[in-house]
Amino acid sequence: MMSWKKLTIEFDHTKCLLVYGPARLRVISGDAYVFAYHLLPGKSIFVKRYKCMPVETDDHVKLELMYGGEDCKLVSMKENVGTKSWEKVVSDYMDSCGDAIVVGSVDSGKTSFTTFLVNKLLRKNIVNSVGVIDADPGQGDIGVPGFIGLVLTEKPIFDLEEVKPYALQFFGSLSPHPYEVVLEKCISKLIEKARKSCDVVIINFHGWTSSEKAFEHVKRVILQNGIQNVFAIDVKDLASFLKSNIESIRIYYLEKPQTYQRSRKIRKEIRQRKYKRWINDCDGLKLIRVPINLVELYSQRVRGDIVWISEDVSLYLPQIIGDFYEENLDIQKVNWIWKLHGEGKSPYEEYIIKLTKEYIFRLYATNTKRIYILGKRCGIIVGLYHKGSWYMGILESFNIKDNELFIYVPKFMDLRDIKSVKIGRVLLNCNGDELGVLPAIKLK
Repeated sequence: MMSWKKLTIEFDHTKCLLVYGPARLRVISGDAYVFAYHLLPGKSIFVKRYKCMPVETDDHVKLELMYGGEDCKLVSMKENVGTKSWEKVVSDYMDSCGDAIVVGSVDSGKTSFTTFLVNKLLRKNIVNSVGVIDADPGQGDIGVPGFIGLVLTEKPIFDLEEVKPYALQFFGSLSPHPYEVVLEKCISKLIEKARKSCDVVIINFHGWTSSEKAFEHVKRVILQNGIQNVFAIDVKDLASFLKSNIESIRIYYLEKPQTYQRSRKIRKEIRQRKYKRWINDCDGLKLIRVPINLVELYSQRVRGDIVWISEDVSLYLPQIIGDFYEENLDIQKVNWIWKLHGEGKSPYEEYIIKLTKEYIFRLYATNTKRIYILGKRCGIIVGLYHKGSWYMGILESFNIKDNELFIYVPKFMDLRDIKSVKIGRVLLNCNGDELGVLPAIKLK
């Protein structure tokens, strides 16, 4: 059981207090700032587990802390902590302002800087409203894992996770690669929506930034959406690449501050916390039947007859030929004979795509352009397009006989209002426990 400690601490502008969650902080006297979010006397905030918040002051502050994690650290501002090192960069940016993207490696402080930037823009009255897009489908603060999200705010914030999403886009996986093109489309849709409702858009990018493909991915997002500003945190190679390949781009380079480094185990725990919170916010789930013609694969609606193959035959499917998310597949034609429900043999000339040996198999019919779902699997996250917004559901099973899916959805949902269903890769049970991720498919 967690042991909570109580602490009263005072410090001045030469120091910064690093508060590790879980912790509750209350200002007794003086003014304090967390990522430029102003804390007045009597004001309190809660820092979640596995998060670190730097508390600063312009003069002198006295705080009361209740914490259950690591001991808080009072450090000198000379040790590259807090937000002081970001002040000049943000000041230079505010001279011209405009939409921006924040890039950096994993745990480099991207979300912290994004929060600071938003608060500075609003506190200085540079803009009236800011849209923040969290483009990390695995560790984002907006929505649930497998989605990317947008929030709109007219007031300073201290934690993006506490702001209600304005819009979500279903991505279905936890990592951008090898589906970065799909992610780019999701980002563009959120940017388009944000620009209709706010003065400036800030994209808090994911941490995949260390390869040539990643560089090209960032470049496409910038060019496709007319982004004028890049904040690069400790990624000099990427910054140099963008400067050399994009005309008139403004790049602001920042050193990496002291950040909370999270292990794979901690990352999974954080994701599960978000899944469980989603289930709780839904007030429980219910199981509904969804007709197969609502399902989208390859960005096309499933139509026509559904072909199912038996589990024993599925083990002998050809090796991976294509990427099931690509719309224009460049894959070789194969001849294959299999048993349909174990009854006889039928010849087919098809494009065959294998998602895994034992889970879902999908087939793209070259002659009719119809899409088929083959095989079965329980416990996969799905995206549900309901009344103009994307929500999460959990695929329970397929009903082969009646060509329908059984999906756990939020209790408030009505089947008549679900216009589209997209299938993802994350395996999840109805308690919010992450059971794994289906292997990614790469082009041969």
